[in-house]
Amino acid sequence: MNLLAKLEILAVTANKEDNGIILETASTNQYYKQATQPPTTLTPKDKNSTFLVKLEGPLSTPSQVQELSKSTTTPILKQGVGKISTANFCLITGAMKLNIVSALAGGTFSATFVRINISPKDLSAHSIAPTLGSDIDPTLPQNRATDADEVFLPKQGEYPVWYFFYGDLAVPEVLAERLGLDESPMYRKAVIKGGILRTWGRGKFKALVDGDASARVEGWAYEVGSEENEEILRYYETDCYEVVRCDIYCLVTLEGHLTFDQAETATMASADNSNRRKAAIPSPAGELREPKRHGLIAQLVCAAKLTKLDSITWACLWFADLSKLESLVSSCGWNLPHGFMVHRNLSKSEDKTQVIDAWAVSRPKEELEKAYEDEESDTEGPPIKKRRLTLNTEESPSSAEEAATHLANRLCTERDNATCVVTGCLDPVEIAHILPNGLGRMDSQVLQNFWFPLHRFWSQERVMAWMNQAAGPEATEACSNLLCMTDMAHKLWKKARFALKPLSLSEDRRSLEVQFYWLPVYNYRSRIPATEVPSRMSRKLSGTTVDGKETMLFNMATDKKLCSGDILTFKTNDPNSHPLPSMDLLDMQWVLNRVLALSGATYATDEELYPDFSSNEGSFWDSEEGF
Repeated sequence: MNLLAKLEILAVTANKEDNGIILETASTNQYYKQATQPPTTLTPKDKNSTFLVKLEGPLSTPSQVQELSKSTTTPILKQGVGKISTANFCLITGAMKLNIVSALAGGTFSATFVRINISPKDLSAHSIAPTLGSDIDPTLPQNRATDADEVFLPKQGEYPVWYFFYGDLAVPEVLAERLGLDESPMYRKAVIKGGILRTWGRGKFKALVDGDASARVEGWAYEVGSEENEEILRYYETDCYEVVRCDIYCLVTLEGHLTFDQAETATMASADNSNRRKAAIPSPAGELREPKRHGLIAQLVCAAKLTKLDSITWACLWFADLSKLESLVSSCGWNLPHGFMVHRNLSKSEDKTQVIDAWAVSRPKEELEKAYEDEESDTEGPPIKKRRLTLNTEESPSSAEEAATHLANRLCTERDNATCVVTGCLDPVEIAHILPNGLGRMDSQVLQNFWFPLHRFWSQERVMAWMNQAAGPEATEACSNLLCMTDMAHKLWKKARFALKPLSLSEDRRSLEVQFYWLPVYNYRSRIPATEVPSRMSRKLSGTTVDGKETMLFNMATDKKLCSGDILTFKTNDPNSHPLPSMDLLDMQWVLNRVLALSGATYATDEELYPDFSSNEGSFWDSEEGF
């Protein structure tokens, strides 16, 4: 019986004179008047129960209910409409009910309460409580918010939200009937940790109770789309259970979501549960946590019959536009030839490898000529792998190209006041290209080979915006494609050890904000299971680490370490003659630097990237300067 039906029954019976207890025979809900001797403690049953209190007498408004119940928030108003009368109520907890009863003790007024037989759901906004697991103590500092910006997910009113089912609700027919679905619900085979199954009611009912961190329960994950559907399921489970947070693991990870835990056994013990904590600093790879992306990639892997991918293609999928993933899935469903074409395009690694390789080698000419003499430096990656890159000296830049480069460099230096835009350091400073300057010297056919693979993963509008910045007479030698950086910051940036997320450009185009993020270092893999889900990119705040050695950058203005989430502001005095970096190019850098990092291609050798061409001299992309 749903809440409105219960309210209607109460509305009809609300005016009946009865000083005792009214029992509704259709369910276990109790309608009763205040007892002569009010209780002084909260019973275990009331502790996990939800009630309605009728608005009348000194409880005529929600604000009066809030005051007498000592609640910090105004309770939710509900209305019951019957055939002969209506009645208004407020939703309250067992603790609020006890406070009201105590406040009215000794008076002549008797409040009307209705027990609502629904699973309680009270997700704290300030801690991980309630969370499945006997090893978890939400009162420990690491499990509580440290500032106002810190949030814990899922939030109380967040929808859609993933639930873990292990009993009757894991039966498609039962769930479809409860939610009024026209077709069978879509589950995902799943596992949760920190819980164990018990039975109660003489073995009739299953109950998920707290277990230690090693405990595992198999079941099914289902995405509940609305509060209305969630309420239906909470009524179905009754107040013998409560909704708690949990981590759900399946083909794709659905972290930090919900399940029904037996209410009477929801006790907590201490443990370090920092992995459930949601820091105020967002992840540099929020895409990796999008449920829709997980679902689309899972569908694509099945539809295109993909088993293994190279880590570059795999990384492109995880950072691709959702619209392109949807298009790839749809293409597989058109007919067999289209499905085969998608399979072939994703299984073939060479074209994507060439694009990321071109992006990865966009380093200063001087560094290439040193042939990695400084490979052992603290700012470099693992020294055991060296890519064979050779400069093409057959074709030198024309005098016009040299003049354009000189002008662009001068404008960039003047705009940035010869200061590193990342650290604020004055010397030594060099010019850093966002888009590799070698792209400006490609012929049209070779240039097409660079841009075409990007259309498979990112929308036409997005890629065209990137391409437009490389077009025109200036090509890559434009002030809007340049930044001043120190040698160390430049090398770290081009090795995808950090990325800059473009945030906003002021209306007068004189100020641009970006967000700084450190990126982790991964290993390149030529064959990776297509179903593998990336590990979450670390929220490493203050540096980048390789082989246990950490590299950091310092902000000269604040005299502090540069941390993930820091906002950097680029400025110009003249947006026409000295334009700020292009937002489109910064967007391209934000995407491809993260692909480069996740794929591990930064430190891969030519033999690893091009196993079929290992006997050739150099890679397809010889350097940033030429081919």
